[in-house]
Amino acid sequence: ISNANRGSSYDFLIDKFKSKLSSLRANKLSHAGRLALIKSVFSSIPVYYMSHILLSKNLIPKLTSIIRKFWWKGALNDTDKTGICFPGLGIRDLQMVNKSLIIQTTWRILTNPDDLLSQVLKGKYFPHTSFWKSPVHIPKSHTWSSI
Repeated sequence: ISNANRGSSYDFLIDKFKSKLSSLRANKLSHAGRLALIKSVFSSIPVYYMSHILLSKNLIPKLTSIIRKFWWKGALNDTDKTGICFPGLGIRDLQMVNKSLIIQTTWRILTNPDDLLSQVLKGKYFPHTSFWKSPVHIPKSHTWSSI
């Protein structure tokens, strides 16, 4: 898959964020209500995908921008370019969460060789060697190249 196709293959995450916003009357919520919604819903929507695939450097800023706009405006306005961040509110940095979840998946592969994911990846990418000596120049899945 080319980089252009790979980037657009996760546009459904942006659509999920936008659909959550369109179904909410967020402008009626206080900032505390918006913060609770961000921490419980928006920060958890991409977690499954982020634990298996390193999201593109273009996608994470788009998701973060949606969260920022929701925090400040209560709604999503595509023409709004609000770039103010929200330090100290406890909102997770999606890029750091993504990297830490990939590291956690890598640790699971290394420490649980009987795990199904470990067996599948070993059988496909390093059947006759260790994880650390696996070949670099072979066609890879998104998950393996993220790891």
